[in-house]
Amino acid sequence: MNESPNSLIIYIPILTKELLNLPDEFEFSSLVSYDFNKCFKRIEKYSLMKIIPINRGDIKLKKYFRKTILPNKVNVTLDLFHFESKHRDNQEDFYFFRVEIYSSNTEVNYIKFINYYYDKKTDILDFLLVLLNSVSNNSDFIISLIQKEFQNNPFIYFNVIFFKPLLKNKMSNIKDIYLTEKDIINNNRFEIYADLQGRLSVFLNKSVTNRSGFNLKLIGLRAFLLRFFTWVYQKGYEGFSTILYDIFNYSDYLIIHTRQAELYHVFIKLRNYNLAYGDYQFQDASFNLFEESEKTWKKLIQILNIELDLESIPEKSFNHEEDFNKYIYNLLKLKLPNIKLNRREAGGHVDLSVGNQVAIEVKKIESKTPFDELTGQIEEDLRVSTIKYGIAYGIDYTKKKLYTRHNTHKFGPLSNIIYIIKPYPF
Repeated sequence: MNESPNSLIIYIPILTKELLNLPDEFEFSSLVSYDFNKCFKRIEKYSLMKIIPINRGDIKLKKYFRKTILPNKVNVTLDLFHFESKHRDNQEDFYFFRVEIYSSNTEVNYIKFINYYYDKKTDILDFLLVLLNSVSNNSDFIISLIQKEFQNNPFIYFNVIFFKPLLKNKMSNIKDIYLTEKDIINNNRFEIYADLQGRLSVFLNKSVTNRSGFNLKLIGLRAFLLRFFTWVYQKGYEGFSTILYDIFNYSDYLIIHTRQAELYHVFIKLRNYNLAYGDYQFQDASFNLFEESEKTWKKLIQILNIELDLESIPEKSFNHEEDFNKYIYNLLKLKLPNIKLNRREAGGHVDLSVGNQVAIEVKKIESKTPFDELTGQIEEDLRVSTIKYGIAYGIDYTKKKLYTRHNTHKFGPLSNIIYIIKPYPF
């Protein structure tokens, strides 16, 4: 095999609360990248298939290649990754497969392969199952789990990587072939482009070394994590709270602490990789996470203190706190479309939130108990989450307006929390 091939990498995620009992013949290794350990409890990689040459005429696999244009011979690797959530009672296990198809022919066009399998995701699943069966006789449990989970969460993500230095005009042709309209980064080491549908990224390596190849694959893996969990977040799937919590942490880490922070900053600006932040925040090119969080916080204080019309809130139409929260959410959404209802966190949820920046707890205060709950909950939200700023928003329904003295009042050591208690006008 050529030492500098190009390759198509296919990511297929499986999110489950079942811990897979993997056969002993699958080789295990810890993931090398140290930064993952800051945000996840454990990362593992299992090498299921190592650079196996496959001919187009292979009786088991030829039907999976026949709809596409690939060389007569390709080399395939198959890895399984396991992410375990960190510091949570209800821990979740996230698994994903990485299939890599190598070719020493840099003229190969993978777009037909991508188009075919992106539209026919169950076919790529069948392809994966054939690969699994070919490397293990003990993979029935994994296969049954994959089939069940993939039907619930059909998602597939592609990376196309060219490891050889290419001429400038050829790079432009590749960008056009794969419809990658967004220029993520272009420096003396590599170029990266993404399509605006969030289904693939193209990586062009300008410095062919083992290290640069490793960096490209690591960037691709991180882009996949951002893309998949953005999809999960936007779909509003329940049951993903613990892993999502760690991914929120990880997205912060990428844009603050990594050497390629500029690259991840651009990815996170894109709608399809925008896990934690609202689009309006990126109008200023000199984006600073903490400054933007404070701006969003102050904007919300203005809305809640001045712009929200309490007279429009019905006095007796809320049988449950969830109904009250939803009503406030619908009022705020008219002014701030990026606001989210019921963000799940460790041990509970935040009533309202804007990305990874501001948490809002809402209470209808009719006695001292809900007032105490409100003031305690917002501090707990910031303690257990990665959110930077908090607002405790209460509406005082007591006849004597016992709690409105706390209106727009900061107290205690947490200057990034504000308490807004407003009187209901009856």
